[in-house]
Amino acid sequence: MKGRGPGYKSWFDYTLEWQQFTEDNPHQIPILSLIYEDLKRDPAAQVQKLAEFLNIQRNPQLIAAIAEKCDFKYMQKAARDKNEVHQSISNYHTLYRKGLIGDWKNWFTVAQSEEFDELMKQKMEKCKTKFVYE
Repeated sequence: MKGRGPGYKSWFDYTLEWQQFTEDNPHQIPILSLIYEDLKRDPAAQVQKLAEFLNIQRNPQLIAAIAEKCDFKYMQKAARDKNEVHQSISNYHTLYRKGLIGDWKNWFTVAQSEEFDELMKQKMEKCKTKFVYE
């Protein structure tokens, strides 16, 4: 909200610039955008999209196996079993925290949530990606 996103600019500006870039360069630089919330809701469909984008064989069993291995709980357990700890955070927290959609909003006060919702509405009205917070 204070403009301290990627490259020290606003996340809103960064996201809209990325949208414009992908629209201006549809064939020079093929880009597939996936959204975490969609991956959580229907992982197999998102893996299928990735396979189509990469133009690789789309075997249903392979798609299901990849979706299973990419499931948040699976990766969290695998990291815990290997005792992996992300280097940039405390040794008491693993890289895989919760994996819930919209959990970040639980950290906001009501006023902060309202402020963010209004800012999001103003800044992202031209954004074609529909972000879901649940």
